[in-house]
Amino acid sequence: MNYFFSVLRNFSFEGRARRAEFWWWFLIQLIIVIVLVVVSDAFGLNIPLGGDSPPAYGGYYEVFYLRIPVVVWGLATLIQHIAVSIRRLHDRNMSGWWFLIVLIPLIGSIILLINYLLPGTKGENKYGPDPKG
Repeated sequence: MNYFFSVLRNFSFEGRARRAEFWWWFLIQLIIVIVLVVVSDAFGLNIPLGGDSPPAYGGYYEVFYLRIPVVVWGLATLIQHIAVSIRRLHDRNMSGWWFLIVLIPLIGSIILLINYLLPGTKGENKYGPDPKG
């Protein structure tokens, strides 16, 4: 599958996504977010959300920043993230509703991560043919 059609497929909730498709998508997103963080820091596209002002002679202080480009990118790719995650769960022969387990702090994310790492079911399942062919 070439990259263009792969990107269009990221908006589909139907079918199955192999581990490679999911993790390549994840890696590309991670690289884009890192670049956006660097760009937002370099150009001052951050909104401070709290913390103390910096000490006069340096030192550690905590200020949380809302990085505007990262937030915009996150909102723009939210549907893709949910869709590719649900298709990955489909490859494991699990309902897309399992994605909501992420709402359970820490435990839910660990369960999802394990399912993203495990191989999909061999052969056809109720969500479609085996993407490996």
